[in-house]
Amino acid sequence: MPQRRTLVLAWAVVVAVGFAVATIVKASPPQLMATRLEGIAQSIDVLDHGGPPLLTSDVPYHPGVATSHLQPAGATDDQGIYLYLPLLGHWTGEHDPAVLMQWLFAGCFAVLLAVVTLVVFELFGSPAAAFLAPLLVVGRFYHLENSDLYWAQAWIMLLGIPLLLLAYRWWTHGRRRAAVGVLVPLLVAAGVATSIRAHAGLPIAIAAVGIVLLVRSAWRLRVATAILLAAAYASIAVGFVLVRGYRDHSVIVPPSAQPSSHPFWHPAYLGLGYLPNKYGITWNDSVAADAVARVDPETPYLSATYEQTLRHLYFKIVRDDPAFVVRTYVAKLRTILADAVRRFWILGVMLAAALALRRIRGVRVALLIALPALVITLVSPLLSIPIWTYELGWLGAVGAAWLLAISWAVTWAETAVRRRLRPRLYRPRRAPLAAAAVVLAATVAAGVARPSVRSADTMYMSSATPFVQPQKGATIATWRFDGNPPARWDVAAQTLEPDHGETSELGLHVTTTTGDNAPQLGTRTGNLPPGRYEIIGHVRVLAGGLGIRASTPHGKPLGEARYWYRQGDFLHNTVGADFTVAVPSPVEITLRNWTNVESASSWVIWDFQLIRVA
Repeated sequence: MPQRRTLVLAWAVVVAVGFAVATIVKASPPQLMATRLEGIAQSIDVLDHGGPPLLTSDVPYHPGVATSHLQPAGATDDQGIYLYLPLLGHWTGEHDPAVLMQWLFAGCFAVLLAVVTLVVFELFGSPAAAFLAPLLVVGRFYHLENSDLYWAQAWIMLLGIPLLLLAYRWWTHGRRRAAVGVLVPLLVAAGVATSIRAHAGLPIAIAAVGIVLLVRSAWRLRVATAILLAAAYASIAVGFVLVRGYRDHSVIVPPSAQPSSHPFWHPAYLGLGYLPNKYGITWNDSVAADAVARVDPETPYLSATYEQTLRHLYFKIVRDDPAFVVRTYVAKLRTILADAVRRFWILGVMLAAALALRRIRGVRVALLIALPALVITLVSPLLSIPIWTYELGWLGAVGAAWLLAISWAVTWAETAVRRRLRPRLYRPRRAPLAAAAVVLAATVAAGVARPSVRSADTMYMSSATPFVQPQKGATIATWRFDGNPPARWDVAAQTLEPDHGETSELGLHVTTTTGDNAPQLGTRTGNLPPGRYEIIGHVRVLAGGLGIRASTPHGKPLGEARYWYRQGDFLHNTVGADFTVAVPSPVEITLRNWTNVESASSWVIWDFQLIRVA
């Protein structure tokens, strides 16, 4: 046994070091959100010039710099990377935030691979399972490096769930000091994960406290241990409070209406836009910001009042259209489950097989320990949107159960071969139940297969019109949309409301009807002489698409253009469509809902002009 343990330890070191080196020497560091790159780089500059941590400056920092140039680092974001990466960069001299994130990821996952190797061996006593475990983690989760900061969610699940199972075994076998020795550093790591991504480590903390409170032992010991674990988890948050206090004592930071953590109702409201809908909601920050601006243009972005407004708008939709809300959440749940089934379908087979074998109790305990993680990590993609980065906590929890199930299966197979498949390893009476379980698992897998969520994005990308550069010519007509449609414009849109579109200039917010290419606003010009013309305008497409069409009074198209909400910077670019008139004729100009699904679009319009091109 000591020789096998030594071999496993050596393998853990080799795998961890090899993974860290291979990750660090990669030529292309991971991608980070632009605002995070900027905030981390500015925080490093502040530290290099003698300033405190968690502070950014939009000019080179120096003592006595005007407070108008200073901002808290990572406002409205999870602040872990705004502390860890700048300190690492300050100490090492590396100023590229992407490279620093690459180092942090490499270090954290090297620890994960080493721990998983040792824990699997400790749990199952199988060198084969221990040698295979880190390879399974790398093979299934190698792509996490390119997930911005969201890898922390999967990392803590893969690290925490096996360690929780080990701690449970040690606690129930009287090795309580060893169990506490595992749980305390694990809860500190969970606190670190939570500082990187909101509540990422919370399921591990809940499960750890649950283990010591629910397992039989003296109640004073259980309570004292639970308090110790809670303190270990909270220690990182307390540390951030102290760092912010030191920063605020060192410099005067202008007060901000924005919170220093992730908002809740902002993603919850946008999450209602997962399916095509008549409300013009899509997964686009501008949609939520514009919805709040229509209620109160003075509300600061992501402030407490902003969140309260979105909460009111969210529950208004829940009350007015509960069927749509239920349909949306069912579709998201199916997608989340399908993503796990596609990646970890073998887990269902392992659980079904466990019903026929003697290790069923150990499997049941492992599932109960993983249950808080499986439930809590489901909430984030369900409330927001089930994309890969938001699902990583859930996929990490399922992946940890998958890893344990395969390790158990390898151990069982190794034992079966060694004992030449002795009958006492089986429970023949469970065979029909196991077969039924396999059939049920297959049925569930088919039932949650990824639904075909309809999306117009493919059509948008292939058919969108580029922004235009206005050409020189004579202006025939100018129409202003300063809170209302211009005179003599026909209206068929669902709603019209005054809106600034996050600018200082008043425009008109339009929520369209749901018909594809259905006209929403339109007007007819006077007789236009023969020539080439251009319709240009300043519009912000918040959701869906905008179609601009010039046609004859009989409906024959003369010219058309299409724009979609992900096209780019509408605030600094011009939309437009050109057309040619062959004989003197009036021309109808219509703005249309461009979509190939039954969904409303949302625009803010400031003005349109009709120009006869020189």
